[in-house]
Amino acid sequence: MSMMSIRAATPRDREAIRLVE
Repeated sequence: MSMMSIRAATPRDREAIRLVE
């Protein structure tokens, strides 16, 4: 999940990951 953590760094990706979680 390292890549996801880095993606979470961005605001847009963070929202997308929020749904993934």
